[in-house]
Amino acid sequence: MRARTLRLGILAGTAFLLYLFGAYVLASTGVANLPLSFGTTDAFRGFVIGITLLVLTFLGVLATGVLKKRQRNERAQSLPNTN
Repeated sequence: MRARTLRLGILAGTAFLLYLFGAYVLASTGVANLPLSFGTTDAFRGFVIGITLLVLTFLGVLATGVLKKRQRNERAQSLPNTN
């Protein structure tokens, strides 16, 4: 049960990070004007923002895989032994 709750929390965080990355890409290409001057940052700062969002999203995906394996192990332990 705890693994499922953690997985849902990580998925929500990953979805939010993907939203931020999409907003960053739209702002840096000039398609959309967003607050907090995302589109007017210098090149290095924009690169750091983009890489940070990608790394955090990647870590969220990896954590989801680990929790999925953990949830499978918890489910296997909770099933009664029929032998």
